[in-house]
Amino acid sequence: ITKPKVMSSPLVLSKFIYWGLIIIVIQTFIGGWTSANYAGTSCEKLMICDDMKHDTFLLIDAFNPIESLQLDQHSKVITENKMAVIQFIHHLFAIFALLYFSLIVAYLLKRQKLSERGVRKDCLSVLGLLILQFILGMSTLVFSLSITLVVLHNLFAALLFIAITSLYTKLSLRTSL
Repeated sequence: ITKPKVMSSPLVLSKFIYWGLIIIVIQTFIGGWTSANYAGTSCEKLMICDDMKHDTFLLIDAFNPIESLQLDQHSKVITENKMAVIQFIHHLFAIFALLYFSLIVAYLLKRQKLSERGVRKDCLSVLGLLILQFILGMSTLVFSLSITLVVLHNLFAALLFIAITSLYTKLSLRTSL
């Protein structure tokens, strides 16, 4: 009995998916950081934040895990420039994740053998969830952080992680095309 040849394509592709999982984890972390810092309304356009100053120190300060929120005398959060930086980074990383996975999924969908073996369904799920995430994210800006949209955005982030994990598992377990 001979072992089947391990083709490099599925292994290489699974590594791209693995790094994509890391991208999604980072994006989810940034989304949580955005919520924890009440930064969701600080940047109401996709790539333009009116209150954001371009300062490297501000970027480091925006992701300082020790610093706490500044409150006024009525215990309301004081809006700071760093909040716009946090939200801007979340937007930027969302676009990066969308482009990253769109390229991978497009490549996988073009490969006939992978499409025939159940990977096609996972690819379409990942792509659909990514697009839905992007739409929900933009909708939270348009509708001023509607709690329903924010919860749906978080729910579909979890489903996206599951779909990407499924795709990764199927590709990494492949021994032949």
